[in-house]
Amino acid sequence: MGKNFRTTKRLFACAFLFVMALCASATGQEGDVIMIDGERWNLLGKPIDYDSVLYHHLLEVLPKDRSISTANWDGYRGYWSIKNNRLCLDHIEIELYDKETKHSHVENIPEADMRKVFGKYYQQKEIVATWFTAEIRAAKGNTLYYVHSEYIRNLEYEQLLTIKQGKITNRQEYHNRVVVKDGFSFDNKNREDLHRLFPLHTQNYPELAGVKRLIITIGNVQLDEKGNFVDCYVKVTHRGKLKESIEGLEQEMKTLLKQIRPWKTLYINGEYVSDHYHDSIWFAYDLDKKSTSPSAFTVTRDTLTIDKELQNVKQYEFEQPMMIDWLTRYHDRWFFLSYRSDHRLHLFALDDRGNLVKDLLVPKLPYAYHDVRCLFVRNDSLILKRNSDFIGDYFELRQYEDSISFGKKPIRTPADIHDYYLDTISWSIRDRVLADDLYYEDDRFQVNTYDIGEWGWFNMFKDKLTGLRHVFMCDIGDISTMEGLSKQMTEGARRVLKLGNSYYLFGRRLISKIEHPEQGKAYGGERYTQMDWNRYTKPHLLSELDNSMILNAFVWNEQIYLITKSDEGIYLNSYKDNNIVPVMQLCAGDYRTRERPTQTGNKEQHQAVVTIYNATTREPIYIDVQGNDIRITYIKNYRIKS
Repeated sequence: MGKNFRTTKRLFACAFLFVMALCASATGQEGDVIMIDGERWNLLGKPIDYDSVLYHHLLEVLPKDRSISTANWDGYRGYWSIKNNRLCLDHIEIELYDKETKHSHVENIPEADMRKVFGKYYQQKEIVATWFTAEIRAAKGNTLYYVHSEYIRNLEYEQLLTIKQGKITNRQEYHNRVVVKDGFSFDNKNREDLHRLFPLHTQNYPELAGVKRLIITIGNVQLDEKGNFVDCYVKVTHRGKLKESIEGLEQEMKTLLKQIRPWKTLYINGEYVSDHYHDSIWFAYDLDKKSTSPSAFTVTRDTLTIDKELQNVKQYEFEQPMMIDWLTRYHDRWFFLSYRSDHRLHLFALDDRGNLVKDLLVPKLPYAYHDVRCLFVRNDSLILKRNSDFIGDYFELRQYEDSISFGKKPIRTPADIHDYYLDTISWSIRDRVLADDLYYEDDRFQVNTYDIGEWGWFNMFKDKLTGLRHVFMCDIGDISTMEGLSKQMTEGARRVLKLGNSYYLFGRRLISKIEHPEQGKAYGGERYTQMDWNRYTKPHLLSELDNSMILNAFVWNEQIYLITKSDEGIYLNSYKDNNIVPVMQLCAGDYRTRERPTQTGNKEQHQAVVTIYNATTREPIYIDVQGNDIRITYIKNYRIKS
């Protein structure tokens, strides 16, 4: 690969590690803004962050109550320009929320604070970034490649700026584009597809006797202008038994890769690359095929291609092509939320061919800092909810103070807060009371899970016979903190199932059981600050997952099944006697999921819904389980006419 491409990759790695050390973020960042020759460009990075002393001096003068988002962990945005071939800082913006007017507004950092932080960098009236020596990219236009981490993305037009002590020493302009759109990609290839594509002669290797699974890693794929394979990095290993790679199989794999043509090809910064050129692809290659094709389940796969009419839809924060989010199936229609160019949230309804049926503007939520955050089906209604994790704004609406009043007099009452629902008769979005989702309900109990912030997660069983509410403290699990350390926190149940006389609670990594809900502590109207972990009974912890995450769970034929996500893909597993046994792989590859409960509304025990998205293309996959029928739908952006 060319020098510029390798240098850019090193820049990505350095910037990624640096920002990770600051905020432990794994989220796409919006970066700064730079004016070049009178045009506005996105600056994919923050030059101030490269000097740790300068960065901390800036944080000291920034208002503590500034708005901070996952796309901007520092809560500021720098505006730059190139003047006399120097990188100059023009001003810094922050966003503040006015509690009186209930609106946000943008302010510039005062000149006095700018001089306090950048005083020694003033040259006459300009702040020159003489502390900055690195390469950084400026970009504009449509996004061609995106990884949901830091500044790893490529747009149509880019400039690679080489800067030494604030002086621009080189500017290289690129016009990036898609060269081969419909070529081969590892995206949406399941394990069965990979076995057919890559028939390796594993029987020729005696050292593989008894081995059931290989791990194949592919990276640095090099292509030509027609999408033909040139070269790549391949490694074949087996975890736990073979410490060294299997060179013979690696050469076989490379030969098979060369036979595929054309590949999906991008022209990025002067190089012809695949759609995974920033990251490696690795997948499991099963040698024992019996375990991956159980006759008990029927799996169907469909593709829903979004109509080109929605090509102008963008995810507002990142200024990138449409990210289909909050995808839900309802009344034989597909529904999702996204932003149009008006920077307003819209609800889109599509038919099974991907044609746009309705485009409804979602009303702004009163008394909220954000738009609708969740979409799910509850009691045959499509709910548009303010919270992304299905919980209500109050632990107990009649007893609890508002969460932002912090023990003072409540600034609003429960009557002030509501959600929305879709009226399919008039095709309009209407008000409704808070849609606090039930995680489970039977003849005896209604079960909810509540997140009380720093006071932890709690499960509440409401007894329909007595009216009493029995509270259990959620199990303890280790999570990674922003400082990179491990900290014990409670983890709430994301799905509740009943098998026999026991209730099973499924978190992201923990599985617990409650046999006698009435033994939970009776709820007496406690406030937030009174929710002491030590006062509540804990469910019995059964299992804790190390290398995978539970996306959903369901019961079929008196057997619990889990849908899990690991680095290798999405799996269906059986769960019995505290043992998790893989049944089949549903999707291979690197997928992400929103941090939301696994249950969509109050589905029956034999039903489960999972929405994930490809980590590279950000295209969603919708998995719908109805007993032993599993339907997997791949959502593709835009229908391009041939």
